[in-house]
Amino acid sequence: LKSIPPMDPMTTFLLNADQQFVHNILTGYPFNCTLYFFDYRSATFGSYFDIIGRIISHIAGIILFHHQHEGQRHVLVVTKRSHTEPHAQYIVPAEFPPKSIPPIMELLAPDSNKPDALLPQKLELLAWVCSDNLPFASFAALPASLMITIMTLFRLTECGALSLFEADLLLWIAHELSIDRFDPSAERRPYRLDPRAFRIGFLFQKVYAHCARAAKALGLPRKYRPSTPFDGLRFHNQYSAWQKGEMQHHIQSIVDWRLYSDVARIF
Repeated sequence: LKSIPPMDPMTTFLLNADQQFVHNILTGYPFNCTLYFFDYRSATFGSYFDIIGRIISHIAGIILFHHQHEGQRHVLVVTKRSHTEPHAQYIVPAEFPPKSIPPIMELLAPDSNKPDALLPQKLELLAWVCSDNLPFASFAALPASLMITIMTLFRLTECGALSLFEADLLLWIAHELSIDRFDPSAERRPYRLDPRAFRIGFLFQKVYAHCARAAKALGLPRKYRPSTPFDGLRFHNQYSAWQKGEMQHHIQSIVDWRLYSDVARIF
């Protein structure tokens, strides 16, 4: 039997750090970006590929920044871009940060003996992955548990996929979940499903996963990327009232975190 050659130090480091996504980007393995329960025939939410494309290209640019000289300047993505196109593999060019950044192993290296000296730079890179318009000072001041939620909402509102009240409702639910304000198991089942609200739930969770993956690839600890803070029953039960403007009093609890308000659509 032939002996299995040892893994190179980078591969060993990444797999031990549970950074399979980073390893896949570095090795050119295709990234699967499929989305279910999304009607590609409708332009209601815009293009899903356009929404996630920036996140993918920018985090790829961070991961590949110190490998440009090796010719690694793109990521392979498997996705469906429109109703008339089949799932296929596409080349997405990496967008590299405008200034030098630490090597990926340095970004990911854990150091339990001192606070993360690279945390401000990691958060700045995370904001850049989302949008050039996300105000960094306000973003960096957010509660860690809500950063990915607000990053996701900013991306979705800037792309025109969410209205302002929808983003507010999603943030309010995330905040309520983060402080255990309600018991999800006690939430009643909705009497009817709103088609738009139903699809928003899946879209939000999918884009949240992309943002959380980017945060993990930057070495941000778990508290910055909790499991998706979403409750579908509560979202449906509250959707109509928020749409009618009947829940404005709840906005006070999230008013300081509505970074998306300047780019959100009101309809």
